[in-house]
Amino acid sequence: MSPEKLNEFKKLNQVFNLDSIVNAVFNSALTDLPDPIKILVKSKFTTEQLLEKIIAVYDKHLTLEDIQALIQFYNTPIGQKMVSISPQIAVDMITIGQQWGESIAKEVIKDMDQLRDYLN
Repeated sequence: MSPEKLNEFKKLNQVFNLDSIVNAVFNSALTDLPDPIKILVKSKFTTEQLLEKIIAVYDKHLTLEDIQALIQFYNTPIGQKMVSISPQIAVDMITIGQQWGESIAKEVIKDMDQLRDYLN
């Protein structure tokens, strides 16, 4: 990523508050873990580490002009609303995905049991 694009990404991160989204998703993923494991995992994780990896995704999919346009958007009233609700939207989407995945897994296990019974 060019220095100019990196600088604009940092501005976008500040305006969009990507740190709070990353932290909300990360904390949501840890919800069901016992406290000692949460502490251990959190000791290995920093938002900065993940943001370094996320930068590559933005660099791959967005031009410098795209990032600048997003900065402008997130400074508008509707953009600020998106900034304020995005962490909760991300957590809700993860929760829905987990619940959906669990229901599919149960169906697959049931179907496999029926198939096993049929084959035996």
